[in-house]
Amino acid sequence: MELSPSVELVWSLAGHEMVSGRMQEVEPEHFLCALLKFSELDNVDLEKVASDQSVVKALVTERDKVQAILKDHSLSSARVRHDLRRLMGRGSHEHTGGSIHRSDASRQLFEQATRLARQDKSQLEPRHLLQVLLDSPTPLMAKAMGGMERQATTPVEPEAPSPLVDRYVQDIAQLAGDGGFDVPAVCAPQVQVLKWAIQSADPSPILLVCEPRVNVLPLVGCATQESSGQRRIARCDHAAMRKSAVDKDAFAGQLSELLANVADAKLALFLDATKQAVEDVAHLLSVLKPAVDGGPRIILAVSEDVYSTTIEPDPELDRVFHAIWLHELHDVRLVEL
Repeated sequence: MELSPSVELVWSLAGHEMVSGRMQEVEPEHFLCALLKFSELDNVDLEKVASDQSVVKALVTERDKVQAILKDHSLSSARVRHDLRRLMGRGSHEHTGGSIHRSDASRQLFEQATRLARQDKSQLEPRHLLQVLLDSPTPLMAKAMGGMERQATTPVEPEAPSPLVDRYVQDIAQLAGDGGFDVPAVCAPQVQVLKWAIQSADPSPILLVCEPRVNVLPLVGCATQESSGQRRIARCDHAAMRKSAVDKDAFAGQLSELLANVADAKLALFLDATKQAVEDVAHLLSVLKPAVDGGPRIILAVSEDVYSTTIEPDPELDRVFHAIWLHELHDVRLVEL
């Protein structure tokens, strides 16, 4: 059976899910996550996948079909994907390269989808894989989707706002003064780099490595102002959350809950950890690890010391983050005295 270009892309995304989750084989849950991610790619993202315009057109058409199926089932791709990753957890397998293999269950998935494609007299497309998964979800899938019968027959009620989100998350724009964020002209290149990173379709979390005395909030705020609302940026006051929590375990639970309640593809959470001790940031990173490739996009600011002692020595973390260095500039408005 001939595979459409979109199936090949979904295959690649599923393999990434497997490696990120440290699993040994690609499971049906990985393919569902990949299909959900595929549905979220915009036309610009798809144009980066192929140079041939006929292939791009096919990718867009097949993505639209997947989006239509998800809409018919009242499924939020970002939330289901995030919840499914959380339910699957992380394994202990360390992928060191080489071939990626499907599990027996995934092979059966492709066999069933191939039969559907033959009935349609078409090549195998993502919609066929998705239809099989929705018709016969695994227990984890059913739990992440909230039960297919309820989803198909009952309108989805909007979830109540999380008290944790209300208490600890605030739009960057609300933190600016009456005149908005203002930084010296000398900082224009840094603001531009941040703006490009924020606007990028690359979902990688952003790591801001700050030299001593750099005040990072105005830089992020100014970059946000210049992004023309393409992505909502909010600050998560994790330091206040940690201070109010009874212990580290309670903090970890609260932050994980907060991240699960802001699974929005258009939201980025900014966490400023530049003033925190190395051990505190190390614990923060352990909590963020499961969310860096599944929750809201993370923008994390750390000090040089934290980067060199905690992140750089950890190949997994160093590889995941898109690092941007913010150097100290000689202007009093950017320096905290």
